Amino acid sequence: MEHKSVRIIKIHLGLFPSMKLIIHIDQKSIKVFFNNLGHFNYLLPSTFDTKERNWLDLPDHILNCISDLLIDINDYIRFGAVCRPWRYIYIENLRRHTTHRQLPLLMIPSEPCDLQNQTRSLYSLSENRVIPNFQIRLPHNKFCRGSSEGWLVVLDDNCTDVYLFNPFLSVDNKLELPHLTEFPHEEDEIFEGFLTKAVLSANPTSSFTNYVVMAIYGQYARLAFFKPGDKTWTPLDFEYMVIEDVIYFNDQFFAVNFEGTVFAFDVNHHHLKQAELAPPPGNNIDTRKFLVNSLGNLLLVRRLMKRSEGEYCTTGFEVFKLDEFTRNWVQVESLGDQTLFLGDNTSISISSSHYYGCKRNCIYFTDDYFEGYWVDKLSGPSDIGVFNLEDGSIKQHYPLKSNIVFPPPIWIEPTLQRCFN
Repeated sequence: MEHKSVRIIKIHLGLFPSMKLIIHIDQKSIKVFFNNLGHFNYLLPSTFDTKERNWLDLPDHILNCISDLLIDINDYIRFGAVCRPWRYIYIENLRRHTTHRQLPLLMIPSEPCDLQNQTRSLYSLSENRVIPNFQIRLPHNKFCRGSSEGWLVVLDDNCTDVYLFNPFLSVDNKLELPHLTEFPHEEDEIFEGFLTKAVLSANPTSSFTNYVVMAIYGQYARLAFFKPGDKTWTPLDFEYMVIEDVIYFNDQFFAVNFEGTVFAFDVNHHHLKQAELAPPPGNNIDTRKFLVNSLGNLLLVRRLMKRSEGEYCTTGFEVFKLDEFTRNWVQVESLGDQTLFLGDNTSISISSSHYYGCKRNCIYFTDDYFEGYWVDKLSGPSDIGVFNLEDGSIKQHYPLKSNIVFPPPIWIEPTLQRCFN
């Protein structure tokens, strides 16, 4: 039988009964357990009277330790709703932007799937369903040409207006970007596929001025960037063409072209610094290439494609890690606990053990062959799935109801952060 002075507080979090936070207070210590994934033991000072003090009076640094154990955004919201002291920690962590990276959600067209629909829906891998009672007001005839830090890069149906949009924020959730006509372009070059992809260097909610947008544009897939305050896009040299992906890593932008060559661009200096980083690894024919920041390592991922008249499909993936000393690529046979999310989004790598329903050593991918959908009149974009690096298998992660999914699905990271002045 436990001593009368022992208090055990159980707070259920998340969607499953096993997800709970247990705080065990006895005469000498506090023990905290969360989902059997994390725990710590804190020895109480002699001034802390467990008979007289309420568990709501736990020291702030203990509450901070508890909040650090929470990964899922839903658990964190429930933590902030427990009481006023916990709410204070919740708000302070949002101010410091110390919340964890979230399991991406798949933004899909809402039913009915037609151009008159004004909303999009979110599919959750952990819940294995479309999230109820949450729809994004974004018409199907608006195109998303990127996703970074919870922000979407949205191209209007007039194919000239482009802006950043964060569907998880209720205020300050839209930032205008220069029109597509501000890119270097030829007559009649601007159409739905003119802007291929755009990524952010940082979350604009941390500062409305300290971020950069890097875009892949035009029929030759060139690069240009925008900084807040600029009236136009700044193009990079024309020698950097046929770019397939770009990412912000170690305070620089890295881009990979059709041949698999990777370049580095430092846009933080008054004079742009650029250099070739590493030669391509092997044969790059019939591949689509992505760059990923995984645990501080730069990965080059090759998506192996099979194309024939009227159809295309992904047949597998190859992963390479950059050796910083030799500047060569080394093939990776296993991602371990990491999971990658690829597509029109900024490529994402997360620890699968932190998230229910996320498969380790796998690559979740969406169909990003936007140009083929319009130009070749193919039956996509429906080439989506999850690739297992261990056995080479490909399975569905989202139940397709037809061969045509329009607008194309895109991964997006949920966020709680907003700008605090």
